[in-house]
Amino acid sequence: MSSTTDRRWAIGVLLAALGLALFHGLSFGLCLQDDTFISMRYSRNLAEGAGLVYNPGERVEGFTNMLWTLLLALPYLLHLDPVAFARAAGIASGLAAVAGAFVLTRRLDPEQPLAAGAAAGLLASLPFFMAESAMGLETAAFAALVAFSVARYLQEEDDHFGSGWLSGALLAAAAWTRPEGMMVAGILGVADLLRAGRSRRLSPRFLPRWITFTLPTGLLFAFRWSYYGDLVPNTAHAKVGGGMAAVGRGLDYLLSFGVAALPLLAAAALGTAFLLTGRRRGRVWPALLLAAIYLVYVTIVGGDYKPTFRFFATPCVFFASLAGIGLLRSVRALRVDRTAALALLGGTLVLGGVLYSLGGDARGFAAWRAAQLPVHRAAGRWLGEHFPPDAWLATGNAGVLPYESNLPTIDMYGLCDRHIARREMPSMGHGAPGHEKGDGGYVLDRGPQVILFQFARFTDRPASIDQIARLKMSVSEREMWADPRLLQDYELRTARLPGFYFNYFEKKRQP
Repeated sequence: MSSTTDRRWAIGVLLAALGLALFHGLSFGLCLQDDTFISMRYSRNLAEGAGLVYNPGERVEGFTNMLWTLLLALPYLLHLDPVAFARAAGIASGLAAVAGAFVLTRRLDPEQPLAAGAAAGLLASLPFFMAESAMGLETAAFAALVAFSVARYLQEEDDHFGSGWLSGALLAAAAWTRPEGMMVAGILGVADLLRAGRSRRLSPRFLPRWITFTLPTGLLFAFRWSYYGDLVPNTAHAKVGGGMAAVGRGLDYLLSFGVAALPLLAAAALGTAFLLTGRRRGRVWPALLLAAIYLVYVTIVGGDYKPTFRFFATPCVFFASLAGIGLLRSVRALRVDRTAALALLGGTLVLGGVLYSLGGDARGFAAWRAAQLPVHRAAGRWLGEHFPPDAWLATGNAGVLPYESNLPTIDMYGLCDRHIARREMPSMGHGAPGHEKGDGGYVLDRGPQVILFQFARFTDRPASIDQIARLKMSVSEREMWADPRLLQDYELRTARLPGFYFNYFEKKRQP
């Protein structure tokens, strides 16, 4: 088959993969993650003039996705539905990542364009990747930016194409989207220096690339320091820690990912072997190094609790790319050149089908989120309608309920609370990532009007004190329950909402 025909087939498969990714993303329904609403609360406050804050007057960076949060301000400025916008932006980012896998594969193995189509198809078939994109977070957007950054870097350095500024701009956008973008830039910076060491001179694209990267990234850090008084987001203080206990939890997370993505990883290993034994093996090292370091990094920080493997979304783009190469090279090795496209298409469909069949946990989680979202939104709106706008709410889930109620809120897990995020916890690393900190005494000291206990908020009948005692979950909840002020100063109340009961503690009125 001629290279021109191969390219035409590859474009056709890419279009099919984009269609599959769109259908796949939409199939999860409206399943926005609670954290999406944290970013949306910041976005709304920014658009309304209160600043990039969670609570007006409190400067705490309770998000890790600056560029995404700024993007989510658009629907408020343009009078669009912000929830629909977040969902559409997430799914569009998933499509962009599929295109990124295609472009990255073309750079890694430019002589085999069909492999790029296979890579795009495999990524589009991954249930946990596409479910994560449908949840409205920045995960897929970051993965797409990293894929395009690395692809452009390889094009500039290996093909001597361009001046270097575009790869720098893409890397800067990735750093603005997630803090791990700095790690990606660091890896490519080391690759640049190693190239310079071998050739005894810097690439002519070195300075344009890293100046273009440094200026906007420096602006981000300058803003963060001047506005929030810190060089890292508050979420890093709330989530990171635990030493070897966190590493053990991260290893479990890595193992779970390995089981869910085993066919993809096996095909990626095959593609890696083909590339490393070929004449263009120098191209693959930056991609391999980045994927490997990313896996180690996520393991060290303790992984995540979601079965959508959001922190492995970026390596998945690289694994899909390498897997596409592995499938194509295997077809070529079997000497079926006359029907290579059909054989590759069949192999992609089979592998994609196997990957889809292994995504039951991710689909179940997305279905649970889709079922829970209307309940959370209804309860949040009820709070906003039944309490004055200056009434403080204390809750562990700091997304949907605070967003819909628009009440000032104490985040009892500390993502959006400076004090709780910086509290030293001896048990760090043993609980659910991002849900290990709290301070019940501090919450009661602040005297919120309403306190929510996470597992007892929504029930099919009014909750009792004994039931809440059994269901207390977080550090803040356990410490508040042990503090006599809770039952002295607060009264358990229940509201009947359509389809469920909403249970909350309300501060007693002073006589």
